[in-house]
Amino acid sequence: MGWLTNIWNSIIESDNQPLLNTIRKQKKEIKQLAIEINTIKHNKEQLQNVYDLALNQITSLNNELEILKPKPVRDSDLNDFFKTDKTKYPWKPNKRVYLHKTLNDFSEDEEYITKYFAFTQEIGLKDSYNTVDECVYDIVIKVQRYINRVLPDDYNTDLESFNAREYWLSPQEAFDYYVEERDVGDCEDTSAFLYGCIMSVLTTYQYNDAIWRLLRTDINFPVGHAVVIWLKENRVWACIESTYGENRFSKNWIRDKDMFKGVYTGIWHIFNEITEYELK
Repeated sequence: MGWLTNIWNSIIESDNQPLLNTIRKQKKEIKQLAIEINTIKHNKEQLQNVYDLALNQITSLNNELEILKPKPVRDSDLNDFFKTDKTKYPWKPNKRVYLHKTLNDFSEDEEYITKYFAFTQEIGLKDSYNTVDECVYDIVIKVQRYINRVLPDDYNTDLESFNAREYWLSPQEAFDYYVEERDVGDCEDTSAFLYGCIMSVLTTYQYNDAIWRLLRTDINFPVGHAVVIWLKENRVWACIESTYGENRFSKNWIRDKDMFKGVYTGIWHIFNEITEYELK
């Protein structure tokens, strides 16, 4: 309380007797007030220390949570999920070629991208979408309706269609088969057709930074199967079915059912136009 002593000394030195008499009468109250002021100052310092400590702890916890929080899909790449595993496969009679070659560099084929885009417009593609996820969902629903309601059949085996045990259509061949000839193949062929539809719209609507999120997948358990997969913004790998109707696809999409956490436990190959992958 040195500040009070200084004030007291200044008053004495000023020889202000009336003021001095008044202060002597109120000395006890002034002393108590000084104690209270000093206590408040001390408590404020303690509160500031507690506040600083709490703020440091909150900052530290936020940093830890930021590390644990899944990265936005736009900041990811396929190496977050897969490792490269190139394998040749007999997807055409008497040919053993890498599976990614089945996509036939479709994203660079301007002729067929134009054809596919025109087709998606015919079946009800919107002029714009709020998000790329919304765009992909709408394309798949409309294409599956086309297959199930417009084409005379929704599935034919390779033996029925091409008189071969294994025969995979490229996206270009799938367009000719599904649109021009109004015919249908098996799951690999429908996957190629769905891939062509989605890729053509992504390219035309300039969702170029999202194209990497579209992949094909070949499965060997519980049954041999082929589908398209799409990495949603929330990092869920949505299965775009090739042999089931739009209702099943819609339910799984809305429920955020992850392709790699479901019944398809025997993932064989995952591929885009560049290479093939397997789960890490």
